[in-house]
Amino acid sequence: MTTVPEPSASDFREPFRSQFIDAIQQGAASADIHDVSAAVGYAGSSTQASAPFLKRELERPHSHSANICRWIRHLTPVTRILDVGCGTAGLSVALAWTFPDAVVDCFDADELSVRAGTLRISGYGLEARIRPRVLAPNAAFPYESESFDLVSCASVLEFITRVEDRRAFLREIRRVVRPGGHIILTTPNPWYPRELHSGRLLGNWYRRPGIPWASTGGWIRRQLSDCVFHPVTARVASKFHRELPPFVCRMIEPLMPWQFLLAESPRILK
Repeated sequence: MTTVPEPSASDFREPFRSQFIDAIQQGAASADIHDVSAAVGYAGSSTQASAPFLKRELERPHSHSANICRWIRHLTPVTRILDVGCGTAGLSVALAWTFPDAVVDCFDADELSVRAGTLRISGYGLEARIRPRVLAPNAAFPYESESFDLVSCASVLEFITRVEDRRAFLREIRRVVRPGGHIILTTPNPWYPRELHSGRLLGNWYRRPGIPWASTGGWIRRQLSDCVFHPVTARVASKFHRELPPFVCRMIEPLMPWQFLLAESPRILK
């Protein structure tokens, strides 16, 4: 795999950077739930982006590169990637940096977020390699079956509020990954006493319209039952800045705030 230096935050070129900031101030990245009728909770957008929120959005590609991408850069071959629920394309850009020989397709249900993501993509000069689009909530993915080497889905699943829609969503993810390809899912740990996004006590079990809630790792694995799930024990050890035996990491991982699931689609036997 070709390796290239990762751009710095200062490489986000003008005028795209300023236009991106304007889009964030207009509400991009602030609406995450799209399957309820009323603009309540996380289904409504805000035009009051705080300074910390804007800073996180600007730094998101570098954050994903240092976290999610750190644990998947060994995967090969990766020439086609799908970033599901891409928001403002922070992970899409990080994946393009991590896999410089790959083309990245990405989509989100929020038009304003995709517009901001397009500005981010242009600001880093990646228009030829990242292809964003808007897709209606709960729509079938507009891609052929078994067409991607890697499908990523970061902090999306918890914002799909109906169980039947989550099942259909995971079926679509499974459908488009090629035999031997990989799926990477990140979503909060539902066993935490407070739901991580809203801070609601028992929010993963006491559910309300417009508010996110997390599925258990066991439930997700059952939806992708023919896939092989690979433990990412190095991620757990990195939190303690020391080497830990794999069995210790497997014991600690269910206690961490975020689930990090790496699944491999079964290969076709010749």
